[in-house]
Amino acid sequence: MKISYSADLYVLLTIDGLYIFIPQSQIESVEIIADTHITSTTTGAVGWFSQGHGGGRDVPVFCLSKNLTLQQDIPQSREYFVLLKSKDEQAPVGITCDEVENLNIKHEELFFQELPAVMKNQGFFESPIEQFLIYNEKVACVCTGEKLTDYIHTQSQHYIEKRTDY
Repeated sequence: MKISYSADLYVLLTIDGLYIFIPQSQIESVEIIADTHITSTTTGAVGWFSQGHGGGRDVPVFCLSKNLTLQQDIPQSREYFVLLKSKDEQAPVGITCDEVENLNIKHEELFFQELPAVMKNQGFFESPIEQFLIYNEKVACVCTGEKLTDYIHTQSQHYIEKRTDY
């Protein structure tokens, strides 16, 4: 399903109870996990999604934990994945999630809070999380699709390097 754009419209991804808000304009589509060809990959992806029903390009689909690390096993709760729009000539990236919901930030009266500097690094990787907000009495993360895509590419590169270190 294609998603329309408004500056106040966000897509809420739920991953193992973690809420991640991404601007709706940066999501290419929402798909069901059954449309993914699940297979072991050398890049850390859990499978591939063929855009255009075989006539398009294959897009890697990644599975993140609630700590935003790559995981190789897809939990049964993952029913969907979103395709993040690509920048430049990069292929889109798929991310599995338990639930997906469209929300209007103004209508829901949600307010962004700046992320403290101490929270911007996550181990060796710069966190893709730029802001947070309170949603359903829980802290939710806010990030752009571009930052999340870059983060996943970095995680994938680290996964590849770790595999070749043997």
